[in-house]
Amino acid sequence: MISWKPSGVYMRDRFLTRNALVSLAVIVLASNALPVEAGDRKCEHLGVVVQTKVHASLKVTYEALRNLRMDEPDGTRIISSNDGECVVEEIFEKLPVIGTTTCVYKETYEAPHKVAFKMIRSDKLKAFEGEWTLTEVDNGKATLVKLQSYVDTGLKIPFAKQITAATSHGEVKDHVDTLKRHAELRERKIAAGSTKNSL
Repeated sequence: MISWKPSGVYMRDRFLTRNALVSLAVIVLASNALPVEAGDRKCEHLGVVVQTKVHASLKVTYEALRNLRMDEPDGTRIISSNDGECVVEEIFEKLPVIGTTTCVYKETYEAPHKVAFKMIRSDKLKAFEGEWTLTEVDNGKATLVKLQSYVDTGLKIPFAKQITAATSHGEVKDHVDTLKRHAELRERKIAAGSTKNSL
């Protein structure tokens, strides 16, 4: 579902210490390379939130969101799946500062309004969680889509939160835009089929 691809938004030029941070991160990661297990801690931070209106019905938008799981990039493996949840192992590449990491997380489905995800374990991340929320608007003709995502790299270095937030925002927006394209295309195909059958 929710993947973190290499096309992230990196820190802008105002962070003049970027190269120094990368070098420092190598030292930090070398001393913190043990796998991290997620506990029962609830997310205390809102993280990054992006929302948009999708011109497709709630049903079509939710189906498009679920279908995106079937078209995952290399580096993603579904460990287990049923109607209510899915456990996924994913390799996130080119993350800011920490580089490549493996994360196992669980998606929980509450059709057709919500898809939540939360980290089970990771070799570097301390937290990776959030949720998709779908709300019917415009008398059922459109859907308000909101994606909230929180990531904690666990790095105790200057600008760590800013670096993570900048990249997360770009990735979250990419996911929302992708869902919008897929859902609206699906809605247009359904409308075209209905028009053709009525002739």
